[in-house]
Amino acid sequence: MDEDVRRYGRFVLSGLVAPVATVIATLEIGNAFDVPSIYVLFTLFVVPLLGLGSAYVMGVRTAGLPAPDWLPIGGTRRFRDQIPERHHEAFAVETLNQEQEPENAHLAGVLVHYLVYLAAVPVHAALLIALFSL
Repeated sequence: MDEDVRRYGRFVLSGLVAPVATVIATLEIGNAFDVPSIYVLFTLFVVPLLGLGSAYVMGVRTAGLPAPDWLPIGGTRRFRDQIPERHHEAFAVETLNQEQEPENAHLAGVLVHYLVYLAAVPVHAALLIALFSL
């Protein structure tokens, strides 16, 4: 149970606390330095979505996150993919088709929290802007 509490706590931190703090800090900095509103909105909406896409692709390629079928990268890595084709006949078919563990499996958890954070920033920005503009 203790591990579950920590896991859910990390999701609350990455999906609620950190994005709200980011939105408030960005709006405050934009007001303090008289930054035009379009730049602040670009920072709150476009930059996290670009980061979300690039972080997901990085996670699929390196951290073992699952990839949809339409994405041309990622997929299941097998032992067959790691050795030259000329050596395939030296191994049994079962060995060649064995799935390999991702090299950075521990990084996947951190990356999932980062993806949650990046997806939550525009949502909280829209909510806070709508709430305080009324």
